[in-house]
Amino acid sequence: MTEQSSVRGLRLVVTAADYDRAVEFYRDVLGLPERAAYSSPNGRVVILDAGRATLELSDPQHAAYIDEVEV
Repeated sequence: MTEQSSVRGLRLVVTAADYDRAVEFYRDVLGLPERAAYSSPNGRVVILDAGRATLELSDPQHAAYIDEVEV
């Protein structure tokens, strides 16, 4: 018999052209709790708790930096 594995967590990363407005919507309007937020010369990112998933909102500058580092 084949054992099925279940999804334990999901990570979704969204690059938002209007970072502040996106954070306001997901955190303040929808009520997703903020797990962490980071700001550096390379941009900004916030990690929000969406139950069994995390939603990472990134500004375009930070997304470009991550692409350079991870790709």
